[in-house]
Amino acid sequence: MGYAPNRVARQLRRQQTDTIGYIIPSNNTGFADPFFSEFIAGLGDEASAHNYDLLVTTAPPASPNEKAQYERWVQGGKVDGLVVNRVQLDDWRLHYLAEQGVPHVSLERSLAQMDFVGVEVDSYNGFLELMAYLVNQGHSRIAYIGGDPKLKIENDHHAGYQAGLKAANITLDPALVTHADLTPEGGYQAAEHLLKPANPPTAIVCVNDLTAIGAMHASHQYGLKVGRNIAIPGFDGIAERQVKFHPKLLIRESTGG
Repeated sequence: MGYAPNRVARQLRRQQTDTIGYIIPSNNTGFADPFFSEFIAGLGDEASAHNYDLLVTTAPPASPNEKAQYERWVQGGKVDGLVVNRVQLDDWRLHYLAEQGVPHVSLERSLAQMDFVGVEVDSYNGFLELMAYLVNQGHSRIAYIGGDPKLKIENDHHAGYQAGLKAANITLDPALVTHADLTPEGGYQAAEHLLKPANPPTAIVCVNDLTAIGAMHASHQYGLKVGRNIAIPGFDGIAERQVKFHPKLLIRESTGG
């Protein structure tokens, strides 16, 4: 008969919002990182399949703004639950949501002794496989560009890198390890640092794909052909065409032009 129930009235009566929240932990516009675009698409598809809405915003990680955003959503009852990712080794967000009794799930699990639902990619063993592949290709000077040491993904990826070196009886060279900020710009600058010495690495393993894309651009500036003169693997599976990056801007900045 064309009748449609008043959803707002139903939500008020049931004391539920039928909404799941996700606060993108990013210092830049959230969709500048293709990972978040794909992640949100998956969240949206699954939420819609269960007749839920998805509420999304962005905030710099571990910032006062991020904390205020979580507090507004939780205390204001704007969402029934939250999704958390880019988890830190001891993440305040997980502690806060648990204390407030708000349902939540995370991509990656922190090392805190807490009982919560988390989904993990086996990135440690993934990095072991990646390192074994590079060693089988004849690489022995393998560098690593990581992320913030507080991040769970950095903890797992770095551990996999070290274990891969150990399995191949390659001594860890601290000069071949550096860190960036998970962006192409950070990867570019970190790779420049690694490629300047007289005996540069023949392979650079990167904590994520955006870092690898920046490292590839830096390699091109040094006249290296990726896949022939140097190997640069990332870890995500995003398409490079989705990324906007302008290494020339960085070159002008570094030369003072």
